[in-house]
Amino acid sequence: MAALTHTLDSIERNISQLKAKLDKLAKENAALSEQNRSLVEQNRVLQTDLLMRESEISYLKTQLSTQVTRVSEAQEKQEHLRKEIDQYVTDIDDCIGWLQKS
Repeated sequence: MAALTHTLDSIERNISQLKAKLDKLAKENAALSEQNRSLVEQNRVLQTDLLMRESEISYLKTQLSTQVTRVSEAQEKQEHLRKEIDQYVTDIDDCIGWLQKS
């Protein structure tokens, strides 16, 4: 009978230890589930932020390209006007030279 009591006590101890481990694992699982939920939410926020920044970068690249094109066109126009003015100055110098000869 003592052997049976000893076996029952051993089983009871094992069940108690298993219950304690199960309770501990349940608490850890709850904490990890909450941490996972929080990380998933952070990930969603960061992905949204990334999309916004990518959109902003795309917009800025378009603006930069437009501005570079405008600057290039303005430089070409300025160069053309400079050549035109130089030609006028040359023509005026020629006229002055012609008038001085006369």
